[in-house]
Amino acid sequence: RQLGLGVSGRYKSPLMQIGFFDDLYQYHIPRFQARWVDAENFIHSTLELACLERELFPFLKAQLSKLSHKGTIDFSDVPVRLTEAYVAAFRSPKSVGAYARDFWLVQTGLDSGAAGAIFQVLKNESTELDSCEVIRRAIDLASTPDDKIKLEQIERVEPFLAECALLFSLMIADRDHAVDTVAESWTQSYQRSETYLSDLAARAGHVALLPMIAGTEAGRRFTALQKAANAGSVADQIRALAKYQSKVMQGRRQPAWLSIEDGGQIKVHARTSAAPKPERRPPGTWYNDYYLSHFRNLVKGFEGVGP
Repeated sequence: RQLGLGVSGRYKSPLMQIGFFDDLYQYHIPRFQARWVDAENFIHSTLELACLERELFPFLKAQLSKLSHKGTIDFSDVPVRLTEAYVAAFRSPKSVGAYARDFWLVQTGLDSGAAGAIFQVLKNESTELDSCEVIRRAIDLASTPDDKIKLEQIERVEPFLAECALLFSLMIADRDHAVDTVAESWTQSYQRSETYLSDLAARAGHVALLPMIAGTEAGRRFTALQKAANAGSVADQIRALAKYQSKVMQGRRQPAWLSIEDGGQIKVHARTSAAPKPERRPPGTWYNDYYLSHFRNLVKGFEGVGP
């Protein structure tokens, strides 16, 4: 998948955000030059990469002068010294992590701020922690009040989002069932109280007013979810959540996944999906992992751990 996507897919957005080029691959613009100077120094000071550059640059220069549009290079035409240089430079995750770790941490800043606190937790975990525990430990490691606040916002918001997702999963579990049946399952099988969702909405606070999402679609949706949580009884919350999902899909010019008839019967128009077992979703369970699994893989790569 990564080979198929190449820089145009998997890696373009991260490299743009770091500051190597813009969406048109314009790397020569002055504001990007500091990154390229760092990259050049990194390559020249790393023996494996310097040797690879020494073999690669003249080969590409020669090929570009004779390649036609959509032209290809036969693997048999690649010099043995160049393939050997590639093998030496990217021999294993451990070897690459050893020489590349510091460079990429400087470029990404992932070892500083709130991300740095998460980085330290993932780096030092002896067994894989769940997302909730990672964030809670990162809160304790945060070095500044602002970083701590960022992490605490996740810790407050995610339980609410997870419960909204759970309630909606109960709503789409069957093709045709009653609102009251879903409400009963919510309070009895899943042991959520009538006010559980609204209490979590209150605990999440005024997240929609944060500068990063204030006035955005994300902010408006979060406010709408909080409003749905405060609709009243569980049955009222279910109806409000159905209206919320319908409005989101309307904005995408797609049909709603479900509708609720006047008699309180839920009709699911999309593919049904089995609800999670109650024992797998006790109160307080998180649903979203905030890309922590990807971050963990990155940290392992930095540490030279991998297949």
